[in-house]
Amino acid sequence: MESLICTVVVREPSPSEVIRFQGDVIGVDYGAFYCARHGYPMKLAIGDFDSIDKTNLPLIESFADEVAVLPEMKDVSDFEAALERLEGYEKIYVYGGLGGRLDHQFAMMKHLQRDSRLVFLNENNKIYVLKKGEHTLDKNGFKYLSLFAMSPSLLSIEGVKYPLSNKVLDTEDTYTLSNEILSDSCTLNLMSGQLLIIQSNDKKS
Repeated sequence: MESLICTVVVREPSPSEVIRFQGDVIGVDYGAFYCARHGYPMKLAIGDFDSIDKTNLPLIESFADEVAVLPEMKDVSDFEAALERLEGYEKIYVYGGLGGRLDHQFAMMKHLQRDSRLVFLNENNKIYVLKKGEHTLDKNGFKYLSLFAMSPSLLSIEGVKYPLSNKVLDTEDTYTLSNEILSDSCTLNLMSGQLLIIQSNDKKS
């Protein structure tokens, strides 16, 4: 495999959202049509394509190395079917997984719990999971940094407005909401457990 990183597009982004393509491009259902319509070559286009007019399939085929047309009646979502084909990638950036229908967004968070390679992005948020280890978190233009324990976690964090030292964070705790990275980055030492990280900005009016 040439790239260990891929960008997955699952639906058309909002007008204010900018997709920063990294590595191979994977289009899922309407996301594949979006990529083709805007001239982005894809490694894979996959889905049942029930959200597009089937007359647009030739356009998708012309911009994809491979097209996998799935049945509409199936036991997995189009996104889950795509993930099954992405085992060789170390990092998967996902656009279009946030916002929209709440049930779809909740399902995406379930995928995030199972697969720490995933990073969900939109114009105001970056969401990912960290496992045990010492991590440098770059600010990357986001004002807020929130941590939520996916399992009981022991952590220290420096370089933020509200530092913590050897603190146990339980799954029901919410006091680690809306911290702020003071400079370009901060250091988080996760000694045990697993954290959901949300870097965010206020929505522009």
